[in-house]
Amino acid sequence: MQLQAVLFDLDGVLADYDRDGRIARMAASAGVSAETMQYAVYGSGIELAADSGTGYDPDTYLAAISRLAGATVTREAWIAARRDVTRPRAWMLKLAANLIQGGVAVGMLTNNTLMFGESVRQVAPDLFPLFEGTAWTSAEFGTRKPYTDVYERCLARWDKDPAATLFVDDLEENVVGAERAGLMAHWYRDRAGFAATMWRFGFVVGETV
Repeated sequence: MQLQAVLFDLDGVLADYDRDGRIARMAASAGVSAETMQYAVYGSGIELAADSGTGYDPDTYLAAISRLAGATVTREAWIAARRDVTRPRAWMLKLAANLIQGGVAVGMLTNNTLMFGESVRQVAPDLFPLFEGTAWTSAEFGTRKPYTDVYERCLARWDKDPAATLFVDDLEENVVGAERAGLMAHWYRDRAGFAATMWRFGFVVGETV
């Protein structure tokens, strides 16, 4: 079947991401230790729950982190920290543009919060307009990768055939989940391996750094 769409993960695929750097920036802005902020965001389970779309809109999410950190985490500080450590890969964006020119739709599905979805244009402006209307977070679907329902709900909204859609992620479990949902999938480990996969579909991964 001809390739109809490519659904990319964000962190580790479309962009480089420094999670520890994000926590350090959030901690510095709030005036607490990195250890405290690490617990508030990740150790507490808030981020996992928010990624899954279970009861955390942007306001309740920031309030919950602030409560556990013992200091206010503002929307502006959260966005700034995430933006500073999210660096889109120019060569990936070039490929996305080439896919669109070749008649292949592109989308993004990231395990992330409603807060991220609301602020993605500020966090990663270089993704647009390539991913206009197709940059989704797991929280929007009330579940997360690697569960099959997140892929099914995403493709239903996108109106794409799973069998004609390639999913690209840097975590093996997410790739396995996509395959169970009927998608083609590539486990991204390095640029050369990804280039070989795209070559089989007739697309060249360029040399842009």
